[in-house]
Amino acid sequence: DMAFWEEFSDDFDEFWTRAEADPRIVEAEASWSACMAEKGHEFADQEAMYTYLFGTEVGGEYVEGEFQAKVNEVVTWPWDEFEEGGGVDTTIVLTEEGEESSEYEEEEFDYPQPEYDAELLQPLIDEEISLAVADWECSQDMQQLFETVYKELEQQFVEENLDRLVAFKAENP
Repeated sequence: DMAFWEEFSDDFDEFWTRAEADPRIVEAEASWSACMAEKGHEFADQEAMYTYLFGTEVGGEYVEGEFQAKVNEVVTWPWDEFEEGGGVDTTIVLTEEGEESSEYEEEEFDYPQPEYDAELLQPLIDEEISLAVADWECSQDMQQLFETVYKELEQQFVEENLDRLVAFKAENP
């Protein structure tokens, strides 16, 4: 797998750039953004929404999302009360074919319960539900469109790189 990515990673970067620049994708993202704005949520695209909710990686560092930061101001976890022990103990076993297999012995954790003020948390719950519903309603046709565009670009990639792909396969059985 790593050899494939070493050989073709630049090509796949170009593939994703071409997909994002496809006029159909650009139009769908703009329609999604306009639909979301009509529902009270201003985002340039779905990636911006996900960054707002969950955060992103910047320069190799995780940056918390604005929404998650709001949640973390309201919800606290008493990790100091977390009991040691428990969890999943994993043992790696080699099969007759030399492949790794895992055996699990499960023990239960005594998880601490979060502390929060329900009145402060409710607006965040409402916002998350509103975002999820709006995203669902605004993106109904996008998944099929994305699949269509990606399949076309994948076919084009194979046609343009068939000699390289065949040579790679021969060199990496």
